[in-house]
Amino acid sequence: MAIKENDEILIREKDQNIQNILKRYSYYVEQAVNYGTHILLWPYKEDRPELNVIKLYLRYFLDMLDAVSVLIKAGSAEPAKSLLRSAFEINLSIHFIYDKNTSLRADAFWVVEKINQLKELEKMNPKGKAYKQAKNNFSKESIINFGSGINGKNIRAQIKEVEEYLKSPELQSAVDEYNRIKQGKSGKIYWYNLFDGVDSIESMARVLNKYTFYEILYRHWSKAVHGNNIMKDKIYFDRDGNSYLVPLRHPVHLAWTAKMACNLAINTFGYYVQRSYPERIEEYNNWQAEFTGDYEIDLGHEYITG
Repeated sequence: MAIKENDEILIREKDQNIQNILKRYSYYVEQAVNYGTHILLWPYKEDRPELNVIKLYLRYFLDMLDAVSVLIKAGSAEPAKSLLRSAFEINLSIHFIYDKNTSLRADAFWVVEKINQLKELEKMNPKGKAYKQAKNNFSKESIINFGSGINGKNIRAQIKEVEEYLKSPELQSAVDEYNRIKQGKSGKIYWYNLFDGVDSIESMARVLNKYTFYEILYRHWSKAVHGNNIMKDKIYFDRDGNSYLVPLRHPVHLAWTAKMACNLAINTFGYYVQRSYPERIEEYNNWQAEFTGDYEIDLGHEYITG
């Protein structure tokens, strides 16, 4: 039997005026994403191998902002915060790769990515120690029948492929650096730890002179990601002091959400074009001037306040 939502706690249906406002908010984020799809497909350059990594990051960035546009249109502000947080991390990563040691940091990304992939494959290799440990852990939790359906021969072939990739001569500096870092570091290793890198996203923000954004925005968004922000903007009181839960999809603060998404897009796209395609910077600046003029006016005011 189909169950209808309780509209006191979930606002799926909104009046036409509210819907129109949300569509307008979402429109600007969609326009940013649309432009991003074009610059993402600008041609690769043989003398810029780091573009392989940068374009992967940019593609992921567009994915986050596209999802934000969908949530804005649905009137769902809170879940968008975790996506904006991810988008900001991507922005930092792109800046950090280009900050210095660019080709080495791009290589570090591939090496760490492949080593992590190798670790996951080892957990699925029935002939390996990691598999036995993983199977034991899963059996204690009784979640799934770990190992069922695994093709050991296929997994071992994938392991060999990754191992051969990590032997590539052009990656040996990054492999050696990873092993050096591993000797003096416990816990997980991230690509940005290598080659005179940093130990955390917070440190990355400091190095890139983006710590103010980190402190004000990233920490705020992180509360939504980690499930700690369960009170702020979730309860309201009437004039008599009675408390109520704020409904899901309560469409407030969404002009601010859309503006933050657009600001991140401008900052990310501008740096990407400046560093990867400087010969097309005038083309980009023309688009940015028109786009910024539109969204900064329209998103400068919250038309839905309660």
